[in-house]
Amino acid sequence: MFSPVSELNLPRLQEEILTWWEQHKTFEKSVALHKHREAVFYDGPPFPTGAPHHGTVLVSVLKDFVARYLTMRGYSVPRVWGWDCHGLPIETQAEKQCGIRTKTEIEAKLGVARFNQVCRSIVQNHNEAWRAYIRQMARWVDYDNAYRTMDRSYMESVLWVFKQCYDKGLVYRDYRVTPYCMRCETSLSLSDIRESDATRPRQDPSVVVRFRLNRDLLGKPAYALAWTTTPWTLPSNLALAVHPEFDYALVQVGDAIYILSEARLPVYEKILGETPAVKSRIKGGELVGERYDPLLPYFSSRKEDGVSFQILSADFVDLSEGTGIVHIAPAFGEDDYFLCKQAGIRVANPVDEHGCFTAEVPEFAGRSVLEANRDIVRLLRSRQQLLDDQTVLHNYPHCWRCSEPVIYRAMDAWYLSVTQLKDALLRENKNIHWIPESVQDGRFGKWLENARDWNISRNRYWGTPLPMWICGSCGAKEVLGSVAEIEARWGQTISDLHKETVDTVTFPCRCGGVFVRTPEVLDCWFESGAMPFGQRHYPFENKEWFEAHFPADFIIEYVGQLRAWFYYLHVLAVAL
Repeated sequence: MFSPVSELNLPRLQEEILTWWEQHKTFEKSVALHKHREAVFYDGPPFPTGAPHHGTVLVSVLKDFVARYLTMRGYSVPRVWGWDCHGLPIETQAEKQCGIRTKTEIEAKLGVARFNQVCRSIVQNHNEAWRAYIRQMARWVDYDNAYRTMDRSYMESVLWVFKQCYDKGLVYRDYRVTPYCMRCETSLSLSDIRESDATRPRQDPSVVVRFRLNRDLLGKPAYALAWTTTPWTLPSNLALAVHPEFDYALVQVGDAIYILSEARLPVYEKILGETPAVKSRIKGGELVGERYDPLLPYFSSRKEDGVSFQILSADFVDLSEGTGIVHIAPAFGEDDYFLCKQAGIRVANPVDEHGCFTAEVPEFAGRSVLEANRDIVRLLRSRQQLLDDQTVLHNYPHCWRCSEPVIYRAMDAWYLSVTQLKDALLRENKNIHWIPESVQDGRFGKWLENARDWNISRNRYWGTPLPMWICGSCGAKEVLGSVAEIEARWGQTISDLHKETVDTVTFPCRCGGVFVRTPEVLDCWFESGAMPFGQRHYPFENKEWFEAHFPADFIIEYVGQLRAWFYYLHVLAVAL
């Protein structure tokens, strides 16, 4: 019945099939076959500079498998490729290509326009590897008509999404603590430092220092013991924190009383001795309000404000590590910041945008905070404030693109109020059909329960400009959410929406001042989260189609995207 197969050449057979599909436009015909019954698929946009790998192969196979299955079931399944063109992945490559080592050099040596042109050329010349990979695995997708987040039409939709969020009262500016890359000189989102292997092992100092209470206990000088792996934050210490329900021991060491969690006594035999001389026990709540002397002199004048340098109550204190007493520097820890804000303690931030100490800490001014760690430890030892000094290997956040360690640092940034949306996010999560279903209340549901406000601004160049104009005289704000709105206020046509062009847009304020755009660009996660709107240039085109087909019928991504791209899709969809 069948002719015998004398030779099976799989590579040749594969090429013959791929060529036949292309010549006969088989994919295009499959999409056009059932236009009346369309299944909407969202495909997450990769960075064009990223190389295909085994993980993307697996996900691509699943995407193609489900799309072909739905086609066989009588659905039209359009699949359009997309490119995530903006952000640090592109900028870091542009810096290497231009021989630039710091962000400051971009404006000083190149200028934003030239730098962004380099970024644009990188994006345009780095997609052939993906084309070959997609074809080789026989995945059907419209590659030639891919949407790009850097295209004017896509960016206009992003501007519109931002304005909708702003008009709903979801966007605000605040000075608060955020992950910060010292090398890239920009804030990052929590997703950035959880992306792939961004959080990974690093060696750091592990020190225990003593803080002298203002009064004696049990007739002897009393010290609260605190542990930290960031000695560089100790010059900015303004408070200590204890858990009100934990038991704390008063241990006599020589002529002094040391205070720390009773549960942690066995860990500190080196400091306390083999058999600690516990003289008394108290609850953490009894320590709240105790005042102490500044560890270092740099902000000692704050002692006069009546709130700084006291012990505070905090539920985030735990016993998994440390002494049960937490050193609090509100400029360099998110929990620290909010705790001090509640207590009325102002931020002290002696670290500049390069991650170097300012003149407020004269001994270390101009030095990188991480490089200064060891010398700060030496200073504490010389002042007899250091009780233990070791090295610890622990998981530490790094910049997901330049791979340098990040710090947490207080700075001005624009935020989207996810906390306002939390109830709606959790409610709409129940309407998602998850496979596996455990994700709904597990990994994704837990992430939503603990979601914090989203830092959506970046102090960089290659991205969609944050479309906020502020009057330099009266501080009035105006958000322009379309090309038409920009042109109407500016009085000129605008051909490109990138920073070098949009920053030239100014217009008069009623007060007599001038509106100037705030310099930040949007987080590229905001852009990719706006993908459903951007790929269709909604609401400026395809309005009727979009409103009849939103949201998607299915999305397939690897598990890491749950807390990244899919999370931001969910946030912006619920917000709008």
